[in-house]
Amino acid sequence: MLIYIGNGDYKVGIPARDLTSEEVQQYGGAEFLIATGLYVKPATSLRPSGKRTAAADLKDQKE
Repeated sequence: MLIYIGNGDYKVGIPARDLTSEEVQQYGGAEFLIATGLYVKPATSLRPSGKRTAAADLKDQKE
């Protein structure tokens, strides 16, 4: 799974949204998609302390 962070930007032929693991492979693999600058690997939403991570906060802001 990859998280879309493109803020409206896109590449032709690649969905501008979060991708499932199957879609990541379908659209060129994680390394390629991350290199576009439009996707990131998901972070865990909670730290061991129970506090939210910055990545989780950023994702919520974009939604």
